[in-house]
Amino acid sequence: MAVTTDPGPRARVAVLLDPTDDATVTAGLLARHDPRAGCVVVHPTPGTHGPVTLAQNVLAALGRPIDAPRTDRIGGVRGAWLAATAWVISDRIEHLVVLRAHRLAGDGWAALVELAAASGATLLLVCHATTVPAHLRAWLPDTAVVLADLAAAVRGLETVRTRPAPPRPPRRQYADLPRRLPTGQVLYYRADVYRQQSPEVFARVDELYGRGLDAACQWLRHRPAPAPRQTTPADEQLQRFLTDLVHDSPTPQHTLALLRGVQAGFLLHGSWLAIPAPAQAGPRRSGGPGLTSTPVTFDIADRIRAGVANPVLAAGVALAMFTGLDLLSLRSLRLDALPPPGQVLLLPFRRADAPAAVRAKASLTVPSEATVVFGVPPPARPLLRAARSFLRGRSPDPRQRVFAGIVPMRERLTEAAARCELALPRRPAHLIQAWQLRVHWSGLDDPAHTNPPARTGAGRSCLTAQPAAADPAGAAPVHRNPDDDLGRRWSPINPPAFLPDLLRAYLDGTEPTLRGYCEYEAASPYAHTGTDARRRQGLIHQHLTVRVTPVATNSARRIIMHPDIAFALRLADRPAPPDT
Repeated sequence: MAVTTDPGPRARVAVLLDPTDDATVTAGLLARHDPRAGCVVVHPTPGTHGPVTLAQNVLAALGRPIDAPRTDRIGGVRGAWLAATAWVISDRIEHLVVLRAHRLAGDGWAALVELAAASGATLLLVCHATTVPAHLRAWLPDTAVVLADLAAAVRGLETVRTRPAPPRPPRRQYADLPRRLPTGQVLYYRADVYRQQSPEVFARVDELYGRGLDAACQWLRHRPAPAPRQTTPADEQLQRFLTDLVHDSPTPQHTLALLRGVQAGFLLHGSWLAIPAPAQAGPRRSGGPGLTSTPVTFDIADRIRAGVANPVLAAGVALAMFTGLDLLSLRSLRLDALPPPGQVLLLPFRRADAPAAVRAKASLTVPSEATVVFGVPPPARPLLRAARSFLRGRSPDPRQRVFAGIVPMRERLTEAAARCELALPRRPAHLIQAWQLRVHWSGLDDPAHTNPPARTGAGRSCLTAQPAAADPAGAAPVHRNPDDDLGRRWSPINPPAFLPDLLRAYLDGTEPTLRGYCEYEAASPYAHTGTDARRRQGLIHQHLTVRVTPVATNSARRIIMHPDIAFALRLADRPAPPDT
């Protein structure tokens, strides 16, 4: 094997000869150690030659705990190297450098070459000798090259020295909110907060509300809504959109503000999005992302990497945190629930599989079978990719259980989280209680806007440019009839099934007005007595509308949209006044 000064573009494995053990060579290579930039330098433990110890050295260089094979029960020599390979792949390591490689045994070189081949990383073996030791040369592939000086060795590593680590997206900010806030449906939620909370609290809630509204409007721009009067369960794309929006929400109050904004955006686009009540206790308790979950940030993901070397254990801690599900729901997780590239988690659900006690208390709106979708937070994606690579290295069967080797599951995941100084969610929910399982999307009418203007602020991306008035105690809204008690309206936590029909029958798609109510409008297609809206006329009058004061004694009475609804859609600057 000839010595060269040019590794060439095809050289995936190279040996650097340093017969004088020059300190500048070691220092120059160590200076390029930067896992986030894609380069890892391994310094084998002196005096040891075993393959498990070498795998442990690779894991330590990657930032995993030193005693990983023992504490994480990875599974002997093969398990240790599978874990090292999985982390190299998930961390996107491009270059692997091993110092003092001449002291390693042949099986160590074989394992390193196999790791490089499986991960696609380049491998540089540093030998303080004049030639490659004879007992190690046989383990090199035919394409390996032998380099004579440090300059040739680091030529392929120059990108690591000059390329900075990829930036991490900034964490979304959440201001503190009171523990108790209104929980009414979207038609009145924003108005309730406006009337009941201080201007400072309302501004914090409204920023989240606008964030959700903007996200919904952008998501809906190129997606057709269900046909009018057609209701469909949330599909994979909708569930992922919703869970991506709230995965880092710190409290249920923040989550509700975001989701109510989303519902307002759907209304502006001619749709009704039914989201279950955010109940945190009782027989109809909801759980899942943003309610019973714990946000997984980049800092938390780094702590998991530093405390856990078993990729399955690391993924288990992250899954328990960002899903907010109990371990019973995760125990049967299969490998095919983690499709590449690790941006989504797909959990098959069967109502019959839920424990009888939980099933008896579950909402009747829960389907018998469905797929529950969780958007995977960006910081957790490498952890799930590592677990997938590790498990596929053991068996290619996509139906294998992810946590089959983690026994007892609860104790081991709890202990692993504790090593990372983390705690699993205190009150996790069963899968049957996941709120996205009960989301339904109904078509109402044409959208209020099909060509949104440029964004001009939170909640204003789709013709919703009416900010809230600064003074909640300002003048009463226009068109209020003195006989109407606007406080006596219905703000349910869960909307009735006929509510989308009422809105479709009476809300004009482009203006905050109502039609089809008065007798002289008998020609309206919505005025026939056989319609749902006509049969529910009393509810409409009491809860969705207000009467317009006649401008003359002989004028007919008309009705308009309840001010709270216009305020919810940001078509008015203030809701109905507080009840007096």
